[in-house]
Amino acid sequence: KQQQQQQKQQQLITEEAMTVTRDTEPTKKLVPIPKPGSSDAAFIIEQISSWRSGLQVKVDKNAEALDLLARTCLDRRGSDASYVDASQLDDPDPEFVANRPTRGGAAEPFPERLFRLLMEVELRNESDIISFQPHGRAFVIHDSHRFCREVMPRYFSQSSRASFHRQLNLYGFARITTGPDAGGFYHELFLKGRP
Repeated sequence: KQQQQQQKQQQLITEEAMTVTRDTEPTKKLVPIPKPGSSDAAFIIEQISSWRSGLQVKVDKNAEALDLLARTCLDRRGSDASYVDASQLDDPDPEFVANRPTRGGAAEPFPERLFRLLMEVELRNESDIISFQPHGRAFVIHDSHRFCREVMPRYFSQSSRASFHRQLNLYGFARITTGPDAGGFYHELFLKGRP
């Protein structure tokens, strides 16, 4: 039953690992997440060869990172969620990051704004409000009242803690409930020093 549920989730969850364009009008082709253990390159080649001729295909340079993100989000919904060490992945190409298309019209996506917030709070010596943990793999809000009152208005149009948590959930962040980082939030691809 769990395997059927995961297969159903795998069909429902898709990543835009490829952008397909015809002439000048872009269309998005949703690419199913490859099954764990399959070769990403073989999967992409198989998808490209199955599409009609006449389409120009631009393969996302960060397909590996997107695939990892999608698989870990899928894993979290299952019972055997495990941490993936994304610090071993190569940094994205700076040119790609600078020229990537924005989603939903946001000039600075939520994770990038959150990363900037954490870096600037540290520079302002406000780490008693919110900060990365020393290992850099999670962050903690130490003083939620000051965070909502002083920090959030500088970076977000809203200052509701519930809205902030919804954004974290939307982008796949998980709350840590046990251990020394309890109360913090983490995401495998959200690491201090790696914007």
